[in-house]
Amino acid sequence: MKRRGMSKILAFTVSLALITSNMSVFAKEASKEALEKNNSEVQQKVDELKKQLLDEKEEIKDTLKDPEELVRVIVETNGKSAMERSSMPTPYAVESAKNDIQKVERVASDLEGAEIRHSYGVTFNGFSMDVKAKEVDKLKDMYGVKNVRLANTYTADMTNAKKLTQVYDEWKDYGFKGEGQLVSIIDTGIDYEHKDMKAPSEKAKLKLTEDSVKEKIDKYDLKAEKGSYKLKGYCTEKVPFAHNYADAKGSSIKEDIVKDTKPDGGHGMHVAGIVGANGDEEEVKNGAAIQGVAPETQLLNMKVFSNDVNRKGAYSDDIIAAIEDSIILGADVINMSLGAPSGFQDSNDPEQQAVKKATEAGIIVVISAGNSSTSTYPYVDPKVKDTSTSGTPGLSEDALMVANYQNSAISANAISIKVSGKDDRKFPFKAHQVKFGNNELKNFVDGGLGKPEQLKDVKDKIVLVQRGELAFTDKILNAQKQGAAGVIVYNHEAGGDAMVSMATDPSITIPAIFTSHNAGVALINDISHDPTVVLNDGTVQVVNPSAGDYDDSTSWGPAPNLDFRPQIAAPGGNITSTVNNNQYDVYSGTSMAAPHAAGAMAIIKQEIEKSKDSFKFATPRALVEYAKNCAMNTSDVKKDGSGVPFSPRRQGSGLIQLNNAVKNRVTATYDGESNVALKEIGKDGKSFNIKVQNYGTKEAVYDLSILDGVLTDGDTEFKQGMSKDIVLSKDKADLTFGSKTIKVPAGGSVEFTATLTIGNLDAERFLEGYIMLTSKTEGVPNLNVPFMGYYGEWDQAPVLSNFVWDQEKNNFLYNDQKLASRYAYGMNGKNYYASDKPEELAFSPNGDGNMDSLVPVIYFMRNAKSFTVEVEDKNGNNLGEVARDTDLRRQIYNSPDGKGKKIFLWPQFAWDGKVNGSLKEEGEYTVLLKPVVGIEGAEAQEYRIPMKLDVTEPEINITSPSITNSREYEVAWTVTDNLSGVGLEGIFINDKIVKDVDIKADGNNRTAKITLPEGQDKAVITVLSMDNAHNSQMSKLNVNIDIKAPVVSINGIKNNGIYNKDVTPNVSMDKEGTLELTLDGNPYENGTTVNAEGTHVLKAVAKDLAGNITTETYTFTIDKTAPEISVQGIEDKGLYNKDVAAKVMTNEEATLEITLNGKAYVNETAITEDGKYVLKVAATDKAGNKSEKSFEFSIDKSNPEIKVEGLNDGWVYNKDVTPTISFGEEVKAEITLNGKAYVSGTAISSEGNYELKIVATDKAGNKNTVIYKFVIDKTPAVVKITGVEDGGHYNKDVTVGLSVNEKAETSVLLNGKPYDLGNPITEEGNYELEITAIDAAKNSTKVVVKFVIDKTAPEVVIKGVEDGMAYKSEVKPEITASEDATITATLNGKEYKPGTMISDEGQYELKAFAVDKANNKSKEVVVKFTIDKTAPEFKISGVEDGETYDKAVKVSVESEKDAVVTATLNGKDFDLTKEIMENGEYSLVVKVQDKAGNVTEKTIKFTIKIKNDNPGGGSGSIDKPTNDKPSTGIGKLPQTGSPISFADIMTFGVVMTLAGVAFLSEQRRRNKKNQINDLR
Repeated sequence: MKRRGMSKILAFTVSLALITSNMSVFAKEASKEALEKNNSEVQQKVDELKKQLLDEKEEIKDTLKDPEELVRVIVETNGKSAMERSSMPTPYAVESAKNDIQKVERVASDLEGAEIRHSYGVTFNGFSMDVKAKEVDKLKDMYGVKNVRLANTYTADMTNAKKLTQVYDEWKDYGFKGEGQLVSIIDTGIDYEHKDMKAPSEKAKLKLTEDSVKEKIDKYDLKAEKGSYKLKGYCTEKVPFAHNYADAKGSSIKEDIVKDTKPDGGHGMHVAGIVGANGDEEEVKNGAAIQGVAPETQLLNMKVFSNDVNRKGAYSDDIIAAIEDSIILGADVINMSLGAPSGFQDSNDPEQQAVKKATEAGIIVVISAGNSSTSTYPYVDPKVKDTSTSGTPGLSEDALMVANYQNSAISANAISIKVSGKDDRKFPFKAHQVKFGNNELKNFVDGGLGKPEQLKDVKDKIVLVQRGELAFTDKILNAQKQGAAGVIVYNHEAGGDAMVSMATDPSITIPAIFTSHNAGVALINDISHDPTVVLNDGTVQVVNPSAGDYDDSTSWGPAPNLDFRPQIAAPGGNITSTVNNNQYDVYSGTSMAAPHAAGAMAIIKQEIEKSKDSFKFATPRALVEYAKNCAMNTSDVKKDGSGVPFSPRRQGSGLIQLNNAVKNRVTATYDGESNVALKEIGKDGKSFNIKVQNYGTKEAVYDLSILDGVLTDGDTEFKQGMSKDIVLSKDKADLTFGSKTIKVPAGGSVEFTATLTIGNLDAERFLEGYIMLTSKTEGVPNLNVPFMGYYGEWDQAPVLSNFVWDQEKNNFLYNDQKLASRYAYGMNGKNYYASDKPEELAFSPNGDGNMDSLVPVIYFMRNAKSFTVEVEDKNGNNLGEVARDTDLRRQIYNSPDGKGKKIFLWPQFAWDGKVNGSLKEEGEYTVLLKPVVGIEGAEAQEYRIPMKLDVTEPEINITSPSITNSREYEVAWTVTDNLSGVGLEGIFINDKIVKDVDIKADGNNRTAKITLPEGQDKAVITVLSMDNAHNSQMSKLNVNIDIKAPVVSINGIKNNGIYNKDVTPNVSMDKEGTLELTLDGNPYENGTTVNAEGTHVLKAVAKDLAGNITTETYTFTIDKTAPEISVQGIEDKGLYNKDVAAKVMTNEEATLEITLNGKAYVNETAITEDGKYVLKVAATDKAGNKSEKSFEFSIDKSNPEIKVEGLNDGWVYNKDVTPTISFGEEVKAEITLNGKAYVSGTAISSEGNYELKIVATDKAGNKNTVIYKFVIDKTPAVVKITGVEDGGHYNKDVTVGLSVNEKAETSVLLNGKPYDLGNPITEEGNYELEITAIDAAKNSTKVVVKFVIDKTAPEVVIKGVEDGMAYKSEVKPEITASEDATITATLNGKEYKPGTMISDEGQYELKAFAVDKANNKSKEVVVKFTIDKTAPEFKISGVEDGETYDKAVKVSVESEKDAVVTATLNGKDFDLTKEIMENGEYSLVVKVQDKAGNVTEKTIKFTIKIKNDNPGGGSGSIDKPTNDKPSTGIGKLPQTGSPISFADIMTFGVVMTLAGVAFLSEQRRRNKKNQINDLR
């Protein structure tokens, strides 16, 4: 490592900051070696040097979880739940499931701290409990346990709105208000005595009555019945059921308080009011009451938030219990305005299983999206692609997640300012945490901005304080300290009439309210007139400044797996609703949007059920999906102020429109959902098909388009604000359709293809938008289908903020806020940031508690479905995985708890130097952090962290002299390190650190000038060096600084010491000089070992260079012989069946240490209890010689233990059993089966009754006998069914009977539903009767009988001939029946085989009837018809072929009856009733067609030559009258007033007669044709 030439002693390469760990880790005990090292001199100096450095730094605190702490868990057990046993939970199915669960509960109850809370069994098998954290692993290993999860904790997601969503329109047009619907409110509780919780008006439509509630409580053993509370589950007709799931504890319920009693309570009541408040109509008009979206609905009060003020949030186990009870009680809709942000979709999660089962039961589950905005809010970071915060349980696959749209206006609680001589004035207000005890307030004082200096004369007065400069809580607390009676905070001028929810503080004890700027100004102006303020004086309307926008707080989608979330939006910003005690308040959040949608869904479901004859849903789920799709398809897509649609990730399909949803009968879906989740999109784009299904009775026509265009993220720069979309130009991205218009037939469906194409567009962005189906059919609403996908690789958007040393940053926000990821190390039980230089990251896993590992300090920008830590060696070889975790939630920057603005320590991802339990050798390694996001097929991201594993201390050697004649002294030393490099160095004088010393470095050489202490003859200089892995070493130097007699030190012995071994005295002096040594008067060589036993005298004479002499004499003794030990009363390996006592003795004076089984034993004490014993004796004499002896013996006065596995006494088995017999000790055993010898582990397979007898005798003669009786029965019961036969058809009611040849538990299903034997089956249809019989041995017999009840006669249809028709060729009549039946047919009275050709001419009568399998006979069908193959004959008169005529001619045709005659004249159609009057050559063609279609044609050619004076002649046809003026001549139409000739009259009469005949003939022909058509 390259070093500077000069450095401070405290130049330690770390930067430190305080953070808090979010991990729960258990403290570990330090090893004995670590404790010894901590007490060593080296460690003491290391600690002192670190303290000097770290006293001025902040530490990273790690919150350790106490293993003794109680945790809430949900335990999933094996077996089928009630809804897996049957489609709907019957009492029997629930009881059966809970019986299985209780077996595991009984065992789990024995765990430390265990308390069972809820037993499930409706949606899944399991229970919840409180238990100590240390017991969770035991619980997981328990027999019958499938899975154990920590219970999630959720927080609550906090009359103009109904106009926004067409509620009033629906009430007016359709009149549905939730009659007969039941909505479950899973929340903080409902004040059912509120005046707006008025009973529904139509009693006959109540879904639940008091009797039906009590019946369900009794049948299903609901917990509500166990409370001492007077309601026992039932409240009122409006709220027919209530239970407190959070505070109730099974059979030990003390008080089931279903109302929210917390000081800030009312969330659940607010939610309930939005769904179904039913305030008085007149009061609603006067602003003194409210009505919810579905005011006639009933509400279930499912309280899951505790009334304990110390408990914040709701546990998921309570929520599951509430969902299960909602299913049992028959809820139509469930509303949950609660959640935890940034969750996961997990089909195995118990809550999400419960939501799924509720959906399968036909319940629409509506859940708020959350109030976490985007993960980066209030900033927009274009580098952070995944900003979703949508959470659980709303991410459940079957939930309807609701976003929050701002209300157009705010209906706020009102205060009235009353002043004598002035009109009353009303203003909005909002209450605070402490409420005023009196609604009439007086005695006001102006408190300015609430600063202490402005509150001098406020005692017992109500202080008026303007918003600004100080926090709300500070203003109120300042007034409280001065003795104020209360505070009214009014908005500043810029805030106007906007209502603000002031922050709370538990130390506030005086009441306060917030009001508008105008109210505050009015009060201050009127203070001198002694005003009175009346609280809760009705309501006032205030314009919402955020109207027309989605609330900034509403959580964004999508789901972590790119599923479409949220799905829909509803008003949730600034909503007025009911709160406790007949009060009202304005709340905001998706908590308010969800109940609005829930109320709407109740009405949609009501309308569907009322019109159920129009629908044929195969399952209850299908109805739920239709209702959700209808609501989403008809939603109103909202646009921002610039006219761009809000992102589907923010508003889903748009704002719910109830009237359109109720009116609608067409759905547009992709894979069954009315939204398109395109997941990942490649460069080639994507095509997808939308299915449009028409459930209505008329055709629907739509034009297809995309709303404005394809949308994408519009932000390219880091800024403050809210994310917004932009519209892409078509050359960048476009959505096109196969056709522009679609027609959807009534009762039918069509599909159309949408194709997303991508042009010149950078990847890694969302592509989204709205497909619009614009209706062209009157009365049919428009539809929209939102789509959304990620163009790019979703799994590669970074999960972690970049590391502090990364050159390329993956975000702006978290680097700006100093939230880049990094590493930390542990030191003295605390954690500190490690170096910002990755090359200096090192650790020393030596168990000393310092730098044993490097811990990641990371910021989660995204959810990680899994997170692994792997290690590579220097050569890139992967050594394996060292840590793993799952389901890690992202941090949300602006989260209320502040955790989004902190970076967290993750100890579970630290590497301790071990791989597969073995410590790796020193060297360079790379740690790989590998998070994986939650989308199918995702690849792990990789963050590579270089680390050095270094456990070798630096080498250090002081080279400066040990003698000095000056107090200014220069210390010199050399230091080298093998791997991580020197990181910290320090100098100590006489064990005290030298501060602010300059250390000069030149390669491995160091020098530093220090001042030695005054008044001392010597100083001990210690130099300490520590490498970057915190391995430390020190070197000492004793420096003499004055002239004194030498100090003699004798080591290895003590004066007057006694030793039990050889000793090696070592004599030294504190400075240079000579030593003269003698032992027992003889010369002694220093360091020579003395081994002779006896007393010795060592004399030392020291002489320094100045001649100062010091003499020391030590006397010591050597004694190597250990004492002898003897014991009476027991023998080694002895076995006793009575009490014993041990007496220990020694041959000399010695100290005895006696233990019995590791515990101190008092000599000669009686030993009475059974067991194995080890008596250990240690005797130590004065010299420390020690003798040890050990004696093993046993006392056994108990009978031997017999353990039998694989067999239970009294059980009946339907398979082989193999008992395995074992004993707690060595015994002599006699085992018999039915009196005969039996060998343990031998399979018993034959059916019969058995008795297994075991007799065991231990070595002490104790005897024990065990007998097991059991039965093997492998033969299933025989089931006989009477009344119906398999394959039978019946035309009357049938009654089924059943007999079983042995005692068995039977279940009978008819078409999959429970059936009571003996009940007549009367309805027509196909039936499948399934009978299952299970005997005592659990042998199962299943009999299935399929039969048909058919009371309806078949219908016969004859095709190929029609009654009354004639045919010119052979015919082949086909006769069919409407069902499988036998057909009998006759033709002219003779048997006829259908399909036989009939070719002879003649008249026929065909008769047919059918008899079906149930012997029902149809009506006889008769068809009369004719076969005529002969062409007709006819006669033409009036003209002849080849003739010439000099006058007009009239043609007539005589033909057979019913024949059709047509004619052409010179190729043009000719009317035979008219004369031919013009001169010319003519070709007349006459065709005659008979009834059978035979045709005869004749052609006649003739000429007409008429002279001009020929009467009746003319120059033109009567079809072409001339334009000349009429003359009075013969043959011309007479002029008005002129006489008419006889010829004119005759001609006119003939023409009219012929026209009449032709008309009558044509009329008869048409009548005949109509009759034939009618017969057809």
